[in-house]
Amino acid sequence: MQAPVFTVILFFLHSFLYGQDFLDRPVSVPSKGQYTAAILATLEIDSGIDIYGEENIPPDLLAEENFVEQKLGTVLTRLLAPADLGFITFADQAVIIAPADRLREQWNPDLFRLTETTPDPGTSRPVARIGDPAAPKTRAPQNLTGRITDAMTGEVLPGTTLYLPEEATGTAADPDGNYTLQLSQGVYSATVQSIGYAEQTVDFRLFSDGRLDLELVPAGYRLEEVTVTDKADDANVRQINLGLQSISSREIKELPAFMGEADVVKSLLTLPGVSTVGEGARGINVRGGSIDQNLILQDGVPIFNSSHVLGFFSVFNPDALRSVDLYKGNVPAQYGGRLSSVLSADLKNADNETFRMRGGIGPVTGKLTLEVPLVKQKTSLLAAARSSYSDWLLRAVENPEVKNSSARFYDLTAKLAHTFGPKSNVSASYYQSSDRFVFAGRFGYGWQNRLTGLRWNQLLTDKISSNLRVAYSSLQNDFFVPEGAQNFNLSNGLETFKIKPTLFFNNLSKHKIVAGAEMTRYQSRPEILEKLNAESNVLPDRAERDRGDEYAVFVNDEWEVSDLLTVNAGLRYVRFQQIGSKSLAQYTPETLISTENITGTTEYAAGEVITAYGGWEPRLAAVLQFGADNSLKVSYNRSVQYIHLISNSTVPTPVDIWQVSTPYIPPQRAHGFSLGYFQNLRKNKWELSAEFYYRSIEDLIEYRDFADLLLNDNLETQLITGKGTNYGAELFVRKNTGRLTGQISYTYARSLRRVQGAFPELTINRGELFPSAFDQPHSVKSTVKIVLGKRSDISFNFVYNSGRPVTAPFTQYYLGTLIVPQYSDRNGFRIPDYHRLDFAWTIRPRALRRKRYKDSITFSLYNVYARRNAFSVYFERADRSTTQAFRLSVLGTAFPALTYNFALN
Repeated sequence: MQAPVFTVILFFLHSFLYGQDFLDRPVSVPSKGQYTAAILATLEIDSGIDIYGEENIPPDLLAEENFVEQKLGTVLTRLLAPADLGFITFADQAVIIAPADRLREQWNPDLFRLTETTPDPGTSRPVARIGDPAAPKTRAPQNLTGRITDAMTGEVLPGTTLYLPEEATGTAADPDGNYTLQLSQGVYSATVQSIGYAEQTVDFRLFSDGRLDLELVPAGYRLEEVTVTDKADDANVRQINLGLQSISSREIKELPAFMGEADVVKSLLTLPGVSTVGEGARGINVRGGSIDQNLILQDGVPIFNSSHVLGFFSVFNPDALRSVDLYKGNVPAQYGGRLSSVLSADLKNADNETFRMRGGIGPVTGKLTLEVPLVKQKTSLLAAARSSYSDWLLRAVENPEVKNSSARFYDLTAKLAHTFGPKSNVSASYYQSSDRFVFAGRFGYGWQNRLTGLRWNQLLTDKISSNLRVAYSSLQNDFFVPEGAQNFNLSNGLETFKIKPTLFFNNLSKHKIVAGAEMTRYQSRPEILEKLNAESNVLPDRAERDRGDEYAVFVNDEWEVSDLLTVNAGLRYVRFQQIGSKSLAQYTPETLISTENITGTTEYAAGEVITAYGGWEPRLAAVLQFGADNSLKVSYNRSVQYIHLISNSTVPTPVDIWQVSTPYIPPQRAHGFSLGYFQNLRKNKWELSAEFYYRSIEDLIEYRDFADLLLNDNLETQLITGKGTNYGAELFVRKNTGRLTGQISYTYARSLRRVQGAFPELTINRGELFPSAFDQPHSVKSTVKIVLGKRSDISFNFVYNSGRPVTAPFTQYYLGTLIVPQYSDRNGFRIPDYHRLDFAWTIRPRALRRKRYKDSITFSLYNVYARRNAFSVYFERADRSTTQAFRLSVLGTAFPALTYNFALN
């Protein structure tokens, strides 16, 4: 536990480092008669700052004096004045040179770009002129509309808030970045805020109905490799979605990663309330939920296997992502079908003006991302690819079984986007991945994902916009034995089709309403056992699986009751149907559901409804602000899940089966409650929060002892249902600005189960509470980044988790000459606690060069002190009287990596 102490010490070192305003730093430059451009290049290197806009400096401009121990700001002013140039600073890291008149007329001190700007008497900031200056005077409200985008990439910024303090009114951008305000004619000052962007202020004069499109500059200058991240923003206090965590692509790349590969899921694991059962395990467990209780979306398309290569990498390519949002508390009504969380990853739109390229080469993976403008300012293509080549690493291991093993994956991501005009745009996305693992030629696994999505956004009126999504996803799993008389391939999978139209209503008397409908079809692929070649003596077999249709309508209203209180009320109605064709087994009434009690079958034709479930799912959240920097939030969620992952294993194996609800397998239902207090300090430099949650679950899926899941036409005979209780507390502190940034959290979380049926076979642990397989009561996590200079930074990541529960033999007895082990209650023991420290050091050789090509070298060390963390514990009898426990470690040593990344912007 020394690493958290080290982290705390690093957090407070910043008060002794870099405390001086960089423009006040004394510099000495023997410059008289030298070219100004050359002098600035020297200053850039010596002072460790970035200087942009050198192209504005006349090539023949000469310095007229020498500078000795003068402030950097004074030197810059005198060097630039002869050419009528000026400069502004950004984020204590950069100087931007531009013509003095342009700085006065087109940019405010926050680098906020405006449309139609003209100076306005009496103000130091430019004022945008909106509408027709000749419009007649009127008291009638005028419509102000616009779109908010990233100034560097053109990406829309949904959820950005536009607030007018004097009028005590405001709005937020919809998912397409559009906003609408109704205001009287006059002059206004608006504050604009978005996560990851510095708070901005814009002045405008409204004459009549008009449009004001806004572009925000990221809080860290967009040349990401030379940025100190700055999130001076109070969205965590103001936003109403309790438990919402947003991570940018930049943040994902800054964390130390396994084998140097930045990863979305590994980044999520640094957050409180998010855990995994161990190294090599797929998926995430959110606030005590199982991995199938997470709705995972990429550009609105559901993903049912989110892992690569036995869980070490996720399927998301960070270079292709715009943002990642995790809802782990309050979930808006437009999302449904899962109990624990929603993970939504949105792909970026490619730059439609400039060709861009980004890539990287590491010890086990390589990647390349292209942004291609097909029709300038209208059509763009994003294309990204990753591939692994890790077999060389396995062959370097001394263990002969590992040496003869193979593990590889690839994924492809593409997005085509077209803008028809300011009111309409459409995009189509495609994703494909393939994984294959073979252990010593004895057996292997393979799995493939395919996703296709279509999105059409339309601004219908000044107050109404629409969004239509169509999505298709496919998952196929394979388990195979490649050689010998028992060679075979066992496959299964799942296909889904979804269509989701949504309407967004803004500025309806301080209401923001989202309403829509959703239809999802789940079609499980049959489980098929077949020979790989003619030498196999395996008998082919087949087990049919099921289809289910889920229909939903929803409405969500965010109501600004007052300046201090905002309420979000949502309602979702769902009807689920299991659909034929199907041969459904019938069982003797009031007896145990087992193959011995099957009395016959009922045949259902294709398209015929077998069973149906449905009901209302209310959602409610509220935020009460006590001031600009602290708030109290509460939420309630009711959710129902109609599709289940049937698996008694914690590792990714294709014997896992996605099963829809049936007459014998009811949907899982949950009630969730959350309470949180949030406070920011020192102008949002520090974020503090405390969240508490409780979730009760009915009809949780559990397994009978020695469950047989393979090729079973009657899975209900192997399953039992019970109740679950998840509760916990999450304490979180984050520092957003400065040379040293980071976060630390502590989570106390319990995930408990109770299974008590009418028969002994349907009861676990005598009906008493027992911990789930992913119950980890204590968790401490910390990440720290230290900027050493403009060319390098270092980062640390530390995690500690309680050991997860296991079922273990604790004694044995003799039955004649047979030794019979006696096992503990289910999950009655725990494996050793898990803790790990990671380190990364990034160097940017070209950070100070004004070239389009940028690159960086990252040295990372995963598991610095080589801890042999246990993934599981297994037991062997050493002799007739003793049983020994053995620790299975997936990664039992430190893993260094050297990764080269490059970008052409």
